Parts: sequence; C-alpha cells; structure tokens
Amino acid sequence: DSKGFREVENNAPQNTGDAKTLSDFLKFCKKNYSADHEMLVFWDHGGGAFGFGADELYGHDGLTLKEIREALASVHGSNPSKPPYEIIGFDACLMASLEVAETLNGYGQYLVGSEELEPGDGWDYTTWADKLVQNPGMNAAQLGKAIADSYIEYYANQSAVLSWMNIENMCTFSVVDIPKAHEVYEAYGEFAAAALKDAMKDPGVLTQLGRAANGSVRYGCNVYNYYNTVDLGVFMENLAEKYPAETQKVQMTLEDAVLYRRATSYGKESKGLSVYFPTDIDDVYGLHKYLEYMDEVCDNQ
Repeated sequence: DSKGFREVENNAPQNTGDAKTLSDFLKFCKKNYSADHEMLVFWDHGGGAFGFGADELYGHDGLTLKEIREALASVHGSNPSKPPYEIIGFDACLMASLEVAETLNGYGQYLVGSEELEPGDGWDYTTWADKLVQNPGMNAAQLGKAIADSYIEYYANQSAVLSWMNIENMCTFSVVDIPKAHEVYEAYGEFAAAALKDAMKDPGVLTQLGRAANGSVRYGCNVYNYYNTVDLGVFMENLAEKYPAETQKVQMTLEDAVLYRRATSYGKESKGLSVYFPTDIDDVYGLHKYLEYMDEVCDNQ
C-alpha cells in the first residue's frame, strides 16, 4: 500500500498444483480484498488444454483445467451474464485456447493470454499497470488491450535490438470474450461431430483433417508433436470447402468472440484462439497427452 510492503499472512509451502491451494487463495482474496472490479492472473508454465503450472517442490504437479474450474466453483457461483472476474489472464504459454476459454465460462468476462509459447520475460507489467494507474476508470476490455499491446511491443522492440543475431520472438496475444467463446465451443462441437461421422464412413477423411491442421498456424515449436495445438480460425479456413456450413459458423462466432489480437510477423495469420487437434502421435509422451485430453477435457457425451 502507500506505506510499502507488509506481511498479511505467513504459510508453510503449499502445492500450487492442488486445486485446494488455489481455492484457499481465492477465498482469502474474496474475504480480505473484495473489490468492484476484479482480475485474476496465473503466472507460471502453461500447457493450454493440458492445464497450468508445474510446482517444482511437488513433483512438477500442475493444475488441470478441471481443477481450475473446481477451485473457481468452490468460491464463486458460475454466472455467465455477470462473472466474478472481469479478466482472467495467463502469463503462461499456450493458454489462449478454446478449451481454456470454455473452462472459464461463468467465471470471467475476458480471457487474456497467448496462443503461442511465451518468451521468458513474460508480460510487461510495468507498462500496462502504469496505464491503469493513470486511468483507473478504464474498463476490462481497455485493460486487456493495454496488456496485449505492451506484451507484443516489448518483444517487438527486443527483436529489433537482436536483429543482428537473426533472433525474432514468436509472439501472439489475444483478448477473448469468454461467454461468446462458449458459442465458438458449441459450433466447433457441431463441426467435430460432422467430421467424425464422415470419418466413420471413410477413414480417408482423417487424412484431410490432418493436412488441414498441419497447414494451420501451429504452436509449441519443438513440443508441437506432444501438444498438437493449432490456430482454430486457420484450421477452419483450410476445411471451408469440405465443410462450408460448419466452418462458417465456427469462423463467425470466433470473429465475434476474439475482441482483440496481436502477433509478431510469425503469427500474423493467427485468429486468436487455438485448439488441440492431434495429427501426429509418434511416441509414448504424445499418446499420454492424447489420453490425458480424452480424460480431462472431452465432455462425457
């Protein structure tokens, strides 16, 4: 506060990969620091559909998306029309995904984060926090845009300084309306159901889907074959001829849901939300991720 830092509570080390730890933290904040406008930021490693965090003191345990939703639900009731957090942000890799947005539906108005891996410095907190201090009346969408702009411009400037070494930061950033992303989720489900029915009749459809995914903007660099994360919008563009009605619905709802997006030249075609779509499962780790997705993310329908 204005007088400096002060200790408010002193706890023994806790596993940040445990849903109860997150739940306890959220309860503490709600009880002691309730506010008219609230923002929740996760800062650590990210895995998109495969969750967040890796606590090195507890076997690199992380939070699955189910655990994040479980913790949120234990503190706040789900309310898509008036969620408890105006922004839920991830200063972490790969978290601007459709699966993450669906997990947060009812608990946040906007998801802010990156489709791609984040460089090691993370967000440029000083720049966007200064803007908030100068204009405390800005709304959540304006703050999300400030976070996105400061993030991309920080790494664009860094790339310019390092251009003599041919180093370019591969960055994307999105501000996503979470309730509207639920409509994207439903539209993508309709597409997936149509594609699955066709694949049951003709397995060659899987090859077409794989080519469309591989022709999309892909994220995760050297771990792509494990995380199999592609840009949803470009993926749908590549399948527009085969599934015109289904892909058009996804693209229309996606355009409406992604409030703001920016990227360095690498990701200039990115549309703002990614999705897991396995095209290559060529080792045990990739198979593990596929089975984890089936167990932790897919609806039991």
